[in-house]
Amino acid sequence: MAASVRPERPGGGPALRPRGRSGGDPPSAHGRLAALLAHDLKTPLAAIAMNIEFVLSELSRDPAAAALCAALDDCRAANTRAIGILSDMADAARLETGEHSVKLVKVQVVRLFGGLVRRFESDAHSRGVAMTSQIDADIIRADEGLLARALGRLLERAVRHARPGSTICLESRDATVTVRVSPPGDEKDVVPIHDVFRGLAMQFTEAVAKALGGEVVTDTADDGCLYVQLSMRRPSVAP
Repeated sequence: MAASVRPERPGGGPALRPRGRSGGDPPSAHGRLAALLAHDLKTPLAAIAMNIEFVLSELSRDPAAAALCAALDDCRAANTRAIGILSDMADAARLETGEHSVKLVKVQVVRLFGGLVRRFESDAHSRGVAMTSQIDADIIRADEGLLARALGRLLERAVRHARPGSTICLESRDATVTVRVSPPGDEKDVVPIHDVFRGLAMQFTEAVAKALGGEVVTDTADDGCLYVQLSMRRPSVAP
């Protein structure tokens, strides 16, 4: 996606376009349906998980069943991801209605980013994508669990869609965290930003940002980098 010249944001980098802003919007019919689906599908998915674990425990005794175990491991991973997606659907709806409580604490960015990088760097490496972090704010005030989940969803999509040779960087500055995807070398031909950061990952991230008193902004910079920035309530006004 080509980008025009834009004013600089504080601290350097492009100014970003708001994608979602805080407000008191009532939950949509889609949001209510998503919450109901998430609730009703958790039970059958939990049953699938239990049976996969049982079959794996039985097959693990048979050396000749290694291929079957590998296939079931893939099923287990996919099922775990599906359960996580359903949790995000339900919690996004609860965040919109205020039913999900938010606990603001001082979050150590080094620990947060370190855990996220360790979680995704193996998959990223297998796809030829580098992962790094840049920390200008050591402490941010947020709900650590919700923030980690939102960033995890964004990183999951970024790793999946980034081209080999790209770099994914987690950045912290003031009361914001940013996921930046840099194209390989001097290339500027990257996947359009709305093909990378879209769907439930963005819906959940926007719900988290709104609950934290901030917003989500996205943009493609002049250097071809994709940015998703999640802002939070400034420390000076945080309870």
